[in-house]
Amino acid sequence: DLSSNNLQTLPDELFQCRKLKSLKVNDNSLSVLSGKIQQCTLLSKLELKGNPLEELPVEIRQCTKLKRSGLIIDEFLSETLPMSIKSNLTSTQDIPIDVRLLVPGKGSHPHLENIV
Repeated sequence: DLSSNNLQTLPDELFQCRKLKSLKVNDNSLSVLSGKIQQCTLLSKLELKGNPLEELPVEIRQCTKLKRSGLIIDEFLSETLPMSIKSNLTSTQDIPIDVRLLVPGKGSHPHLENIV
């Protein structure tokens, strides 16, 4: 976990860690994420919240294990993702196959009365 270390850049050597699965660099001063992130093909969790990033490199789509649920970024940054990246980051594994809305009836648990 490299969060809150006032990092301005990530060293190129970090991207040579081929077995890297999780990278947490929240709350730093990163303005750019290197395209070398593509070398981390096993990366399944990437946390970038709280950095002054304006965009993610298109090379991130090479991180095929990284799904939307494992990408933790500021909301405005997710809106700037190119469609090619969004489609790679969306997987049927991230979306529940069967979602049911349960509306409590009489005899249900009292703490569930206001949940819809």
